Amino acid sequence: MKRSILLLSQSFVFLLTFCQQFSVSYSKGAFDKPFSGKVFLYLNKDNREPRSDAVGIESFPCFAIDVKNVQPGQAVFFDDKAISYPAALSDL
Repeated sequence: MKRSILLLSQSFVFLLTFCQQFSVSYSKGAFDKPFSGKVFLYLNKDNREPRSDAVGIESFPCFAIDVKNVQPGQAVFFDDKAISYPAALSDL
């Protein structure tokens, strides 16, 4: 019984760890060279152009990660390691 509870709790923690994650990539048609810099992720249900709105609690959350030599088609992942405002990705 203890073993079953332990396995169940480990599975639950594993699922929670990976359920709040986004992956993004770019196509060769958009840019055909490796990319290094900062990648931003905005979560917003209403505005399709986030640059025209404010970031924060009253509007929508924003996340950023630094990348180096990302190739076209290669996925980069946003998780709790990303710089975030107003809260970490797993807290949304």
